[in-house]
Amino acid sequence: MRGGAPQAWLALTTELAAAQEPADVVDVASDACRSLLGASTVVVAVRDAGGAEQHGPVPAPRAPGDHERVWWRPEDDPGHPGLLELPLESGSSALGVLRLGWAEGTQLDDELFATAESVAALCGSALRRALAGREEARARRSAESTASWLRTLQAVAGELAHSTDIEQAATIVLRAVIDQLGADAAVLHLLDDDAAVCTRSVSFGEDFSQWNTFRVSDSRLASELMRAGLPVVVHDFADMKERFPDLAERGVSQQAWATVLVATAGRPVGIASFGWSEARDFDLDEVGVLQALADHLAAAMERARLLSSNAALLSEQARIAGALQRSLLPPPLPSWPGVTLAAGYEPAELGTEVCGDFYDAFHAHDGALVVVIGDVTGHGVEAAGLTGMARHTLRALARDLPPAESLRRLNEVLVESVRAPGEDRLLTAAILRLTRRDDGVDAHVALAGHCLPVLVRGGDAEHVGEPGMLLGAFPDSIVGEQVVHLGHGDVLLMHTDGVIEARRNGMEFGEERLLRLLSALDRPGPADVVDRVLGTIRWFRTTAPDDVAVVALQVT
Repeated sequence: MRGGAPQAWLALTTELAAAQEPADVVDVASDACRSLLGASTVVVAVRDAGGAEQHGPVPAPRAPGDHERVWWRPEDDPGHPGLLELPLESGSSALGVLRLGWAEGTQLDDELFATAESVAALCGSALRRALAGREEARARRSAESTASWLRTLQAVAGELAHSTDIEQAATIVLRAVIDQLGADAAVLHLLDDDAAVCTRSVSFGEDFSQWNTFRVSDSRLASELMRAGLPVVVHDFADMKERFPDLAERGVSQQAWATVLVATAGRPVGIASFGWSEARDFDLDEVGVLQALADHLAAAMERARLLSSNAALLSEQARIAGALQRSLLPPPLPSWPGVTLAAGYEPAELGTEVCGDFYDAFHAHDGALVVVIGDVTGHGVEAAGLTGMARHTLRALARDLPPAESLRRLNEVLVESVRAPGEDRLLTAAILRLTRRDDGVDAHVALAGHCLPVLVRGGDAEHVGEPGMLLGAFPDSIVGEQVVHLGHGDVLLMHTDGVIEARRNGMEFGEERLLRLLSALDRPGPADVVDRVLGTIRWFRTTAPDDVAVVALQVT
């Protein structure tokens, strides 16, 4: 076969097998046509080659069909006695065209044509494989990007669910775009009630002082966004200068911009803009996610607006609930020889004493010390009422009954007190009953759906107790029971889930972090433990707080 020894064909097949991109196949084909066929001019035109399409100087008298080969001798090109066009195809698919030209003196015959056809067939197969591999890689990257965005949307939605402040909600969304898409600037402008004036609320990365306040009618971009309601993207400075010259004249430093409308119930409430320092192409998925984030932000803003508009009502409700809570506060912690107690709690509704969590400590009729902690569902007046009922019921029961039986009796009271279908009277609770021994104290621990207590002993912290069921949900309640022996210096901490469920940027404080915190304390006393836990939770959380109650005791 003319055009090269078997080694040359082996080299060609090897190089084509190693070609991963369409552009690599084009390069190999071009070299092979010169070395194997002696062609002086080679053009490989690839359909949809993702930037790999190449063009050469060979004139084309007409375009061949998908499977047609063309052989001609142009009289107007004396430098090329013969030109050949062959389709690059694989199976029934035409992928491109191979065009060859030979200099004067080349013998053009059927053998040369057969060799060229073989080269084209090999290149067509390699091209098909490279195109398929590229599409597979694109699909994989798209799937990975989609999964990453879903995780981001879930995290943002979780944080926004606890946000009641517009600036805090905007910060969460703008930061998510900066972190996920690498934006260099971001800004949220709020619209007035007439959607005519924009006022800057939160911004990052760019000096937006000249955009503190402006009328929608004075901005071409804002006017287009309000008119169509669809996201507006600017790819680079040239695009900006052509479409939005007023924006370019203000000298913004970012080249590419994506701007989305923030609207709730069909009413525009804000405009969110994101900028990149380099030119950028935006795909539909990215723009769709930006709009989804804007929709999440709109929902958070609407919630904040409703809270603000009902501020007077909420304030009165908080005042009533606060008065109720103060009437239900437990008396000072009792003294009990050999054991020191400390306790503290913080309500979710700042500025009030309303707390759905509660604690209590009192003497049993047989001289034992009983310590109780609980967490009712909800907040405000209803939670305060349920808190009082549960605390006083447990105080009456646990003076004489074992801890587990006291919790079962409370469960019966809760189930029987439900007056209407769908009404919830649910809570978790834990009871400790302390009795003295010659070598310390025995703590009889009973748990009903509550967090496990933590025992701190000799620099180590571990959970104790057996889990039980939530109270008020079912007529028959399963209560976890365990007896824990406490020696001199041992500290036992009881807490509500507001401690371990405190969140920082989507991450929970968690039980393991609590254990590490307590293990690191040097010879802690009960008051030290309470102060350190409450102080750490205040520092850790970045979202709206939950009710928190903690009780610590130490054998002294």
